[in-house]
Amino acid sequence: MKLNTDTLRALLKRGEAFAETRRGQRILRSLRYGFLAGVIGWLAYQLMGIGWREVLTSLPQTPWFYLLYLVIYFQLPLIEALIYRGIWATPWQRLFPVLVRKRVLNMDVLNYSGEVYLFLQAQALSPRPKRFLLGSLKDNAIASGVASVLSMLLMAGGFLLAGQLDLQALVGENNLLYIGVAVVVFAIGAALAVRFRNTVFTLPVPAVAGVFGAHLFRFGLVFVLQVAQWAVVIPEAPLQVWATMLVIVAFTNRLPLIPAKDLAAAAAILEVSGVYDAYLPAIAGMLLVRIVLDKSMNLFLFTVTSRLMPPDPGPEAAPTAAPAAVQRPERAS
Repeated sequence: MKLNTDTLRALLKRGEAFAETRRGQRILRSLRYGFLAGVIGWLAYQLMGIGWREVLTSLPQTPWFYLLYLVIYFQLPLIEALIYRGIWATPWQRLFPVLVRKRVLNMDVLNYSGEVYLFLQAQALSPRPKRFLLGSLKDNAIASGVASVLSMLLMAGGFLLAGQLDLQALVGENNLLYIGVAVVVFAIGAALAVRFRNTVFTLPVPAVAGVFGAHLFRFGLVFVLQVAQWAVVIPEAPLQVWATMLVIVAFTNRLPLIPAKDLAAAAAILEVSGVYDAYLPAIAGMLLVRIVLDKSMNLFLFTVTSRLMPPDPGPEAAPTAAPAAVQRPERAS
C-alpha cells in the first residue's frame, strides 16, 4: 500500500488528540506504570535467582567504576551544550544545566519529553527566532538518531567480525520473534526515511554534518568508556562478555517509547545465559549499582540545576523578532 502523507498526518493528529483527553492520559499512564512494574518485578525475580547475598557482596569496590560513571553520565549534556552554543549563540554554561534536566526527562519520563522542555527553555536562553530553535532541535534529533543506529551497527558488526559476539547465546531460539519485530521496525523506519528524504533541514547541510559527526564520536566514546567501566570491576572477564552486554544495552536504548530503559536493559542482560554465568553475581551487582546511581543522580541534579536556570518562559518571553545578526531566514545549503 502506498504511503499517503495526508493519511499519516491525519492519523498522527488523531493520536495526539486522543492522548490529550483524560481517557487517553489514563491509558498511557496505566501502560507506562504497568510496563515499569513488569520490568521491576522481572528484574527482582532474576536477582533472587542469582541470590541477593551474592549480588550484594559483589558490588563494585574500585573507585574507577564510579569515576567512569560520572564521565558517562555528563558526556551527553556537555557535548550538546557545545553543539547548541554555536547554533543558538548562547554560552554553554547557561545551556548545561538545562541539558542536564533534558537528559533526566528523557531517561525517567518519556523519550523526547526532554526536547519539548528544552524548546520551552530555549526561548529564554537564545535570541534566535522560535521557528529556528524548533528546527535546530529537529536537526539535532535526526543527526543523533542516525548516528545512534550507525554506531550500534558498526559496533556490533566489528564484534562479529572479531569473533567476540555469540549470536546464538544472545538471540536464542525463543527470541526469534523479537528479532523479527525489530527488523520490521527498522524496515518501516528506513521506508519512512526514503519517503521523506526531501525534508529540508533548518541548519545548513555542513552544520548538520558537523552535529552528526559530534554525535557519532560521542557514541563511540561511550562504548569505550562503558566497556572500561565494566572491565575495571572484572578484569579477568573476556571481551566476549562485554561485547554481549554492550550490544544488549545499545539495542535497548534505541527502542522507542520505552521508559526506564536502564531497567529493561538490566533485565535483558540477566536473561542471557551461557556467556557470562561465571561472572553473573558481579555483573548483577554492577547493574544494580548503576540503576541506583542513575535514579539518585537524576533526582539530585534535577533539583540542584533548577537553581541555575532562568525562570520558565511564558508566551511573552519568546522573542518577537530575531536580532539583526540572525534576522535573515535560515535555509539549507
